[in-house]
Amino acid sequence: MRPGVPSLSALGGALDEDWRRFLFGYAIVLPALLMPLATTPIVPGLDFPFHLAIADMLGKASDPSSPYASFYAPRHWPPLPSLPWLLLAYLGHWLGPIAALKSLLALAIGCLPLSVAALARAFRVSVTPALLAGPLGYGLALHYGFFGYTLSLPIFFALMAALVRVVRPDGTASRPGALLVLGALATLSFFLHLESYALAMALSALLLVAARKPLAQTLAVAASLCPSVALFLLWQRTSAGAGAPPSLFGALQDLLATRRAEMGDLTVARELVRQLDGLRVHLLRGFKDGHNLVASTLLVATMLAFVLASRAKGLKAPADAPLSRLRVLAVVGALFAYLILPHHWDAHEAMSLSPRLAPLVVGLAIAALPIAPSWTPNNGVGRSLARVVAAGPLLLSVTYASVVARHYKSYAVEVGDFLHVMSRIPPGGRLVGLVGSDASTVMNIESLPRSLPSLYVALRPHDKSMVALRYCGMRHVPCSLGRIAVPAPNPWTPEAVDVSRAFDFFDYAIVRAGPALGAPHRALEARAEVLAAKGEWVGYRLRRASAR
Repeated sequence: MRPGVPSLSALGGALDEDWRRFLFGYAIVLPALLMPLATTPIVPGLDFPFHLAIADMLGKASDPSSPYASFYAPRHWPPLPSLPWLLLAYLGHWLGPIAALKSLLALAIGCLPLSVAALARAFRVSVTPALLAGPLGYGLALHYGFFGYTLSLPIFFALMAALVRVVRPDGTASRPGALLVLGALATLSFFLHLESYALAMALSALLLVAARKPLAQTLAVAASLCPSVALFLLWQRTSAGAGAPPSLFGALQDLLATRRAEMGDLTVARELVRQLDGLRVHLLRGFKDGHNLVASTLLVATMLAFVLASRAKGLKAPADAPLSRLRVLAVVGALFAYLILPHHWDAHEAMSLSPRLAPLVVGLAIAALPIAPSWTPNNGVGRSLARVVAAGPLLLSVTYASVVARHYKSYAVEVGDFLHVMSRIPPGGRLVGLVGSDASTVMNIESLPRSLPSLYVALRPHDKSMVALRYCGMRHVPCSLGRIAVPAPNPWTPEAVDVSRAFDFFDYAIVRAGPALGAPHRALEARAEVLAAKGEWVGYRLRRASAR
């Protein structure tokens, strides 16, 4: 061993028993958490195909002959959270689009328990319960295809951990290195996703005030966050969409008005009950058979068991009023945001706004569980409780990962017909998708099949492959509309397709039959060449590429 290089045994000795216990469990949990991604050729996320298509456009943007050139253009100013698409485009060039998507999702899912553990240790409580955070990666955010938001989850908890470390009573607010890390994580959070960033900044302000640090240290912490806040304000000021209030105050007023409208005739008490019950639903959504609801209920029950176990002598975290206050405020602040935010905020192009906060609320609660880092149970009951605390998160995470893997295998079978038909459509053309039936027998995610046609550019990659880009032109998406509109219908209203223009523009179509299609489907059957058909899916050649 070279001088100055620590051995593995020395590194293990530097970790306390709590960290060793966590890392032992993490070594078991990690392969289980990543297993579902290997069981299906395409990950069941509604928006993932749309994001892969935008990444395809970004990857081809430097080529003047790009098939997107006249219709779409990349947009990087004002600064916006474009990093997820740029990562997809870059890694997709080397790994392939689907492998790039899975690799980035694996990184985010695998890092979730680690980042929650870092926050727990910053709160000076046990890191072992952080293994409970493993299942949080397979929830609503992933299955709705919120790619940037999924990537931002571990960064959110790492950012909160860095903040707590500098604002707690023995914090490092006067150390430039700690403040630099805090500022870098805040900036990274901004470039990944705006909602998780905004919640992190709101909680940071709350905890900074509650910490009651000396003025100089408070200003130093605030200054470290200023670069990311400046980026956010610049984005807000220069990219307001049509109908969106240009000022933050106007946006707040509009947000509250939207929330009141959603409540309808419900009393505040009934709305609170509805929202709290929804937390369990949104947390691990969504399989048709409801197994995710069972898992989320068990997860919450396990957390409550930890709270009860913390009352046992030797398991309760040491009394520390300032840190206890920070733990409670972090959880209560996130829960308040979940309760006060609307489900959708159309003026700001924010969909499923409050539901996607569910893993952040629960992750903060896991990190704040008042279990002592060093367990010293001095009786049989205490030792039994300690075993439960150690084994519960491990068993729940591994078991639920196997449940997810089983459902993903079933989903792979469900999309087998689509993949077969897509494999028979030549690469290098323009493709339109018409999905008349959006039912899934496995996933409880509305309209999941409607995005599948956009996978053409990922499954049949080619310099000239192209699909219409969903979400291009939205203020947080690095894509602007060009001078010519693509004659593709909204995926949710395929019956509105202009068949004549589509025949003139697109080379291929992939169709899932359904009552809604009606006349467009009959026109395709009468005038197009069938390339492949299996199950409900049919691939058509609309016209020869050489005719363009």
